[in-house]
Amino acid sequence: MKTALTPLLMVIAGIVLCVGSQAVARDVYQQQPTGPYAEQLMPASPQYDNGVADGDQPIDGMTDPGQGYPQAPDGGMMDDGFLIDNGLWDGAPVGPCCANCGGGSGCPPDWYTEQGVRILTRSRPRDQVIGSSYDGMNLTAVLTSRSAAPDVSAAYATTIGHYFARDRLNRDHFVELTFWGVNGWKDKAERRGDGDLYSEFALQGFFLDGFDTADLQSIYYASYTNNFELNGRIVPRGRQDRMVLHPNGKWRRECQPGTYMSYIYGLRFFQDHETFRFHGESTTGGTTYTGDYDIVSHNNLLGLQFGADMTFRKCRWTWGIRAKLGPYINFSDQASTINSGVALAPDYSRRLAAAKHEASLIGETGFFASYKFQPNLVGRAGYDFMWVTGMTLAPEQLQFTTNPVNQINTNGNIFYHGVSLSMEWLW
Repeated sequence: MKTALTPLLMVIAGIVLCVGSQAVARDVYQQQPTGPYAEQLMPASPQYDNGVADGDQPIDGMTDPGQGYPQAPDGGMMDDGFLIDNGLWDGAPVGPCCANCGGGSGCPPDWYTEQGVRILTRSRPRDQVIGSSYDGMNLTAVLTSRSAAPDVSAAYATTIGHYFARDRLNRDHFVELTFWGVNGWKDKAERRGDGDLYSEFALQGFFLDGFDTADLQSIYYASYTNNFELNGRIVPRGRQDRMVLHPNGKWRRECQPGTYMSYIYGLRFFQDHETFRFHGESTTGGTTYTGDYDIVSHNNLLGLQFGADMTFRKCRWTWGIRAKLGPYINFSDQASTINSGVALAPDYSRRLAAAKHEASLIGETGFFASYKFQPNLVGRAGYDFMWVTGMTLAPEQLQFTTNPVNQINTNGNIFYHGVSLSMEWLW
């Protein structure tokens, strides 16, 4: 009888010890469930303004966006002076951010700035013959408005943003200031002859010294851009972060992978200033004649824009597509000067100028990817395309007529595309 009772008593004692130890563990360590139904199983708790639940508040009252965990001197996390090994041990306070990437559904940054470069190429103006070579029978075009072909230019790009509100629909709102520019596309081309170069003026029976029977014809084309944007960004919060119990017995908050959207709206001011010069030189009876056709054009586009980003997130890695579109008013003008005659003493001089307000459109789209090196340091790369319509392009203001008039051509288009590289800091 005693032999039979002894194993039974040992089993009962073991069950009691197990139940008791689990009860103590529940009292000491407030563990949270994980898995597909973890959110339904977790107890409800009030939400603070930054969207972080009561039980998920960072220690020491850190609730503002961008604060996250307190940092140890060596960059590790601390809990009352004791280092936490990357994730969280049972019972340690659960911070508001993903333990892996520092992001998450309830952890928007307070401030952020992005610094980088955009390496862009642009389309050429409409093709127009400027200079031709005459062999005694036929004219052959040797210089056109596309002979000077600006190629690639690097533009400085910067963005600074600030978190300012969360609305009743659980969406975060940011304000952003963006600038890119301080760049220019420049190129020149020339053709040499032996008094056999003629301009398009000659085809109209309007021979001008310097331009016609020329020994040299050249063109110079330059375009400079600046872009300013003041945008609001709306970021709907995604699914709540999950609490994951790892095999080492530690709980970790981890962000949910998936597809996320953000939306922008705001003002945009875009500038494109251009210069075009057609120069010719001829010699007759030992006298040098020059011809200069100089054109300066300005485009100042102001309007509204709207856009969206679709981001595919996998914790530290993200990739996606972005697009922006907006109507604009182009406050454009052009000024042209034609001088022909003896070098430095022209006997023919005309100045033409005109201005116009034109409806324009800017459309932009691109692909991007990013990687979080640190919770507050993100590397970004992308490829972007941009179309601008209703532009006053300097080469398209040329008038090879016997009686040029004050007018402006505003139906030009520019297509930009190229690589963007940047680093983003969050705090």
